[in-house]
Amino acid sequence: MKKISALGLKNDFDLRTAEERAAKPDELPAGVKDVWLNVLADAKGVSAAEVEKLLSNQKEANEALGSGKAAAAMTKTYREFITLPSANAAFR
Repeated sequence: MKKISALGLKNDFDLRTAEERAAKPDELPAGVKDVWLNVLADAKGVSAAEVEKLLSNQKEANEALGSGKAAAAMTKTYREFITLPSANAAFR
């Protein structure tokens, strides 16, 4: 926290979903403004926070993510990161 404080940051632009923020909240130095820009608010399907939980069960994870499904889902998510209405609003 000392190293982060020394940077003199004024804002933390958090692009994560509500689920991701709830699972792992940011720890910020005093005085740093938390600016939440949920770029994937309009996304449908499994969220990043749900994937982490899913990975705790190997059989379920393999069914949901195996045979190239994980790669396809990541490609879709990366595209949505700039194409979803929520992404456009957040970046605007």
